Amino acid sequence: MKRYRNNKIYQYSLAGGLAGLIITLLGIYLELNQYHFAFTLQKVINLHLNEPSLFLLDLAPFVMGLMGGMIGVQSELSGEISRAKREWEEIFDSISGPIIYTNENGDVIRCNHAFIDKLNSAYFKVLGKPLSEFLDTKGLQLYQQIEVEWHGRNYDLTRFLITGVDGEKNSLWVLHDITERLVADKEIHRQRQYFETLIQASPIATVVLGNDEKITACNPMFRNLFGYSREEIKGKTVDELISTDETKAEANRYTRQVMKEPVHALGKRHRKDGTSVDVEILGVPVFLDGEKVGALAMYHDITELLKA
Repeated sequence: MKRYRNNKIYQYSLAGGLAGLIITLLGIYLELNQYHFAFTLQKVINLHLNEPSLFLLDLAPFVMGLMGGMIGVQSELSGEISRAKREWEEIFDSISGPIIYTNENGDVIRCNHAFIDKLNSAYFKVLGKPLSEFLDTKGLQLYQQIEVEWHGRNYDLTRFLITGVDGEKNSLWVLHDITERLVADKEIHRQRQYFETLIQASPIATVVLGNDEKITACNPMFRNLFGYSREEIKGKTVDELISTDETKAEANRYTRQVMKEPVHALGKRHRKDGTSVDVEILGVPVFLDGEKVGALAMYHDITELLKA
């Protein structure tokens, strides 16, 4: 591409030089014809000796060649600018989210296809109009992001400062559709609430462990069975709360195991007051979207069952 552009400049220079040569030859021919001289080398030399100003005419091929080269360079620069502008417009319009460029007064200077499509309008109906006619941007400061509802969808709206060539303070407004994300977040929140409700309502002492094996949540049955308050449980591991030196090794083994696979066993665990309780131990690792986020441990008091 660079070689092609250089060749184009050479072509302009050559064309200019040839045009200058034609002008020179034509000027000499007309001068000789004025004196009824034949067009010969000797007559041309004599004419130059008698008319020194003709030497300036001889410079025409060089001057015209130089001008042609300059025109070629200017043409290439204009072409580069035009290509860059087209590429920018193609990139601008290929972005799926609406983008709007406004001047200091808030009038739309440029916008992409996504914005026009969303308005179901045309460029000539939008350009030059205040952005406020199409989108509520009140209170949005530079580089700030706010959530807006627009044409039945939810968007993150961000405003960026763009300084124009004359120093004017223009703005670039970017809309990012977050509707699907909000729906997904709402569903995750709903599932989390459902999960927490099941745990809180469970008749079995239950704790939720994080990947660091520390308790992130527990239900009232766990607190009642082992005698701990919420404050005493927060940030602790289940093994340091309900196991003793005699049962700690076994408890630690079960905790490590439940982080990888289900656990089902019988054993003794200890309350805050030091008394022991026979429990059925059940545990399962918890995965969300294929990623392990912790584990669920349950302790079923079987003291009365063993007595029976």
